[in-house]
Parts: sequence; structure tokens; C-alpha cells
Amino acid sequence: MGLNLFETIAMSAIRGALNGHIGQFTPTELQNAIDTDMNLWGETGSDIRQDIGAWKNRFRGHFDKYFNQINTELLVEWLRQDQPELFTVIMNSSINYQWFNTQVEEFLQSIREI
Repeated sequence: MGLNLFETIAMSAIRGALNGHIGQFTPTELQNAIDTDMNLWGETGSDIRQDIGAWKNRFRGHFDKYFNQINTELLVEWLRQDQPELFTVIMNSSINYQWFNTQVEEFLQSIREI
């Protein structure tokens, strides 16, 4: 079965926000962020949360259903498709992947709390 309208909106909103944010990093900057254990979302994370929060509030029940399907593996797949250079950095080592996983989990939890 294909995606329904609400799933498409939820996934597109989150994918677009994350791609827009992480796309600001060069591979070297992303590796530096990993090496220094920098918060990937920084101050602009609040902007992303506001954008996604607006979609979440608009489509509350539907958004939550599909939002809960989003996890690190899905985001890594999106990176593979949309940001292959950054995907390579994330998948370069288990330490890099674990850092990204922690960043994603913290970000998703902050969205759930909206």
C-alpha cells in the first residue's frame, strides 16, 4: 500500500527540515561535530522543532501515528539518498553512527514533547 496524504505530509515535513539543517554541514564539519561531541541541532534545532511542531499541531492524530515510525535507520536511509557525502561520514565508524543515533533520539524526543 502506498503512502497516504498524512503520512506523506509528516514524512516530507520531517525529511525536509532535517535535510535543510544537516545539509548546512560539510563532511569535514560533520566529522568535527562528531569528534567534539557537538550538539548537531544547536540553536537552529529550535527552529526545526517549531516547524515540525506546527505540522504536528495541524495534523495531530495523523502526524503522531507516522512520526512514531521515524527512527535513526530511516534518517540514515534519507541521508544515503539525499546527502551521500554526509551519509559516508555517519557510516564511517560505529562511533560516528552511535553519535548520530544519540543526536536523532534526543531530537525525536524533543519533538514528542511538543
